[in-house]
This record gives sequence, structure tokens and C-alpha cells, in this order.
Amino acid sequence: MVRSRLRDIAVSSFISQYSTPRPIAWAEQFGSDRPLDVEIGFGLGEFIVRLAQEHPERNFVGIEQDWQRMKKALRRIEQVNQGRSLSQTLDNIRLLQVDAWVAFMRLFPQRSIDRVFALFPCPWPKERHTKHRLFSRDFLRLVNSRLKDAGQVQIVTDHHPFFAWMMSEMTDTGFSVGTKLIEPQFDTKFERKWCREGHKEFLELQLQKQKHWDVPVEEDEALRVYFVKDFDPDRFAFDDVTGETSIILKDFIYDAARKKGMIHLVVAEPGITQHVWVVIVQGAKGWCIAKAEGHTALPTRGVAQALRVVYKTALNNSR
Repeated sequence: MVRSRLRDIAVSSFISQYSTPRPIAWAEQFGSDRPLDVEIGFGLGEFIVRLAQEHPERNFVGIEQDWQRMKKALRRIEQVNQGRSLSQTLDNIRLLQVDAWVAFMRLFPQRSIDRVFALFPCPWPKERHTKHRLFSRDFLRLVNSRLKDAGQVQIVTDHHPFFAWMMSEMTDTGFSVGTKLIEPQFDTKFERKWCREGHKEFLELQLQKQKHWDVPVEEDEALRVYFVKDFDPDRFAFDDVTGETSIILKDFIYDAARKKGMIHLVVAEPGITQHVWVVIVQGAKGWCIAKAEGHTALPTRGVAQALRVVYKTALNNSR
């Protein structure tokens, strides 16, 4: 019974960005208004869980995209809690499975974070992959906007070209920048890996907020439900949209017996790419076009645009 309870407590550390009101009211989430620290790419959770143990006076949010790493981090929290009474379990850590751009754009209000950590972020070493790197000038301005005044960012890397690229992106981000070589000290999976390969020191960037960049939180869009009088699935011809927001058709499935179609789209807009399913089904008011239920997609401007494009396509095809 106690083991099950401890597992439930560990799982409760996981937050879904889809079911939680955005931006997240972190003081309400933690039940306290303690200083808030964020780790980008927490890996197996070694560093952030250790920080949460050592600093009960602070709250910690970890961001990671890989589900296998997420499960291992949640298991680590459970293991820590096994050595504690139920009243002393870790209550100051929350984990998000989300892209860092999405997290900072949508889940954190401006001036809400005290410190940000990023240990050994992927350097994307190939030149054609540079666009995937974090800590571009735009991302640094976004992070700046979410930090409290005088907030700090610590970035550690083993990759010299990535370090040089980040330094070139620091101009006009509102940060003062300090750099130094440091010894291994974090005891994370990647640090241990680099140490086994002979690394004895790493490159550290310490950023401190000096000027505030105003980057508003991306708010949810109201997703409309559309109706068309007639719909002929054989004439449904969707033209992909490309540009700042791209909407690409992946599949269209139609069930003639149920008079129901499912349209699979990939919607790519600044900072976020999502797979979106749109349903078109015959009802009392005609053919209804709406975001399909039962799948997770944030209600962004791009998704709202995708619904409009499907509606206009169906409307034109029915004439």
C-alpha cells in the first residue's frame, strides 16, 4: 500500500501541457510561491532530482521530450521517496514532456522564473542542422522574458563549435555573459560519458538578466466548428499551405457507411509542429468540420488556420 502510494506521488510530479490551463499558475501548482528553477533537457533526472532534495525551499520544473527518459526520472523520484515518510516526500518538483520552445512560449508567464539550467544540450554539430539548436538569439530573448529581473541561466557544453555559436547569438538578448572552464561536477549520464572519453573540463556560460525583453505568452486560439451544406469526398482536393505556417495533408480517410471523414494534417508554425486530425461528418445542420476528439494538439493559431483551410476546401469542392 505504501509502495503504491509513493508511486502515485511520483506520477503526480508529471504535468500534461494539454490538460493544464496555460500559462501554468506555478504557485498554485506547487501550493507555494517559492523561487522557481527550470532545467531544460533533464535527461534521466539526476541533476534536477538532486537539486529538489537539497533545496526544499525552491520549486523545480524539468523539461524533456523523450518519454523513456521521463519514465526513468519519475522512477528516480519514486526511489527517493521510498527513503522518506509520506509527509516528507518530494513535493517541489514537476516534470513536463514538451519541447522547450513550446514550454517557454506557452507555459511560463513573463518574469516567473528565477534560474534556468541546461546541461550538455544537443549541439547539433552538422552545419545543416544548426536551425535545430537551442539558445539562438530569439530563444534567448524568450528565456529572458520569462526570467525575473536579475534571473540567471547556466549552460554547460563539451562542444567548442556549439559554444562559439552560442556566444555569437548573445548580442541584444538582455544578458550579461560570463564564461569559464569547469571540472566535472554534475554526475549526469552525459557528463559521465564525456569523462569516460577523456574530457576533464567543460565550457560554462553564466548569463544574468540585465534588460527585460517583452515576449508575450502565446495564448490558446478558439477553435471554430464549421458547417457546409454538401460534401463530396471524391472531390475533396486539399492544397498544401506553405510559408511561416505550413499545413500539409498526410492522409484522408472516408467511411461512406458512417458518412464520416478523417483528415490528418501536419501543422508547422514558429516554435511548434503538431499532427492534427480534423473530422468531417454529416449531421442535422449539414456537414460538420471540427478538430477531432481523442488526440492531443494545442489550440494554436496554426491549428485554427488549418480548420479554416479545410472548411474552405470542402466549401469549394461542394460547388
